[in-house]
Amino acid sequence: MSNGIKFTNEGGVLVTLNHERKHDRDWAVTKIIDTGIGISKENLNMIFNAFTQVSEGHGRNYQGTGLGITIAKRIVELMKGYIEVESDVGKGSVSQFGYRQFQIRS
Repeated sequence: MSNGIKFTNEGGVLVTLNHERKHDRDWAVTKIIDTGIGISKENLNMIFNAFTQVSEGHGRNYQGTGLGITIAKRIVELMKGYIEVESDVGKGSVSQFGYRQFQIRS
């Protein structure tokens, strides 16, 4: 969510939480939808690499360590969830992660 805010100068960021049924399982799915700068298809996979950012170098407009989404991906996968990012340059991004739902029994 912080990346959505950081990279969105116009428009906004929407966060949703929904129930979805995929692959015969129930999932709690959080989506972060932004109208930010977006990421090219060529650079989309590199955002999951530790200490890597799409815009490298001292002259870049956005600062950070390049660890946020890498750590998020590892945590989500350790919890048997999934994380996905879709993006278009100049249009924004949709990031989503899902966790399998469970019931608490008393």
